[in-house]
Amino acid sequence: MSLKICYLAAIDRRKDVGVVTKIESTMQALTRKGYQCEIFWGTEDGWRGVMQLREKLLRLDADLIILRGCGYYSLILVTALMAARKKGAKVVIDIPTPVANGLFEIWGQRTCLGGALMRMILLVLSLPWSHWVAHRIIQYGREHPWFMLGLKDKTVLAGNGFDTQAVCVKNHAAYSGDELVLIGVAKLFFWHGFDRVIKGIAAYEADRQASLHSGPIVVFRIVGDGPEKAKLEALVDEVAVTDYVHFNGFQVGDKLIELFVSSHVGVSPLGCHRKNLTLASPLKTREYLAMGLPVIFSYTDVDIDEGAAFVFKAAADDSPLSIPDMLTWYAGLRKNGFTPSHAHEFARHYLDFSVKTWVYEELLNPQETNPNKPKPDRLIG
Repeated sequence: MSLKICYLAAIDRRKDVGVVTKIESTMQALTRKGYQCEIFWGTEDGWRGVMQLREKLLRLDADLIILRGCGYYSLILVTALMAARKKGAKVVIDIPTPVANGLFEIWGQRTCLGGALMRMILLVLSLPWSHWVAHRIIQYGREHPWFMLGLKDKTVLAGNGFDTQAVCVKNHAAYSGDELVLIGVAKLFFWHGFDRVIKGIAAYEADRQASLHSGPIVVFRIVGDGPEKAKLEALVDEVAVTDYVHFNGFQVGDKLIELFVSSHVGVSPLGCHRKNLTLASPLKTREYLAMGLPVIFSYTDVDIDEGAAFVFKAAADDSPLSIPDMLTWYAGLRKNGFTPSHAHEFARHYLDFSVKTWVYEELLNPQETNPNKPKPDRLIG
């Protein structure tokens, strides 16, 4: 009889499409490896959704439970997780963003000072002790020592993945040297740093209009909605680049594929430093590469070596993106024979969910050696 794995998450599936895809793809990869998998969704985010997770945990019979981190709501689940452990289940808590960086997110998105401070205090008081019940903690970036108390030996540093089998790589828009199209897909928050691209295009276009150079037109497509969208739209008007920055709204399916295929470069987060995050593994970077696009970002990626040819590494600060430097990089990339298949093959070998499941399989089959397990320096504990 195959071992049973259940993933539990309380999120708004209408708004967090990328997270939903990640969870579904993870479970599909485990299913293909012979496990019996189930996903339980809290019908909404917030405490009501977490209460639904608690009720499910109390009646759940599984060999492995994977719980998406619930932040300051984690206290609600401690006793239910302890009950699951008594029934023999292994417990994994999947923390999407290091807790310490979550504090910066709360502060950066504050609309009410009192509310933000209350959430930050609750987070500090709730963790790390409410995670002690887990057999394993999965982190995607470096955590502050306070939130690692009692957890270091059970914490692993993992990279996010992408279902590379779900996409068909096509030739992207031909680059003649006249126009370069950047694409940034995100639920727009301040840490995506898309304002840096807008300001960079404004500076570049001002020089081009003044005949200081004769470089190509650079267009930036922003795909998605979110709290930062109104600020970005205002900035585009302020710096007068409405002809070069296009807002395409939330897109999925064939329309999103069309936007990918007609673009040249994917823009990943350029503002991780704004929430004090230096090491990360954004889902969208993996999707860009799987789709065959080279990428721009300013953080250090868990899975991608420094100096990778298909990455333009921007400075981790608030300066405008240097469009001339980016164009020089892209021209060199094309000159050296880069094709979409190069990025896709990298994603298939190193970023696919099939090579990311070791963090779960190791708990279920500790006697087996998993070839996909990273080197010791990638393990936090």
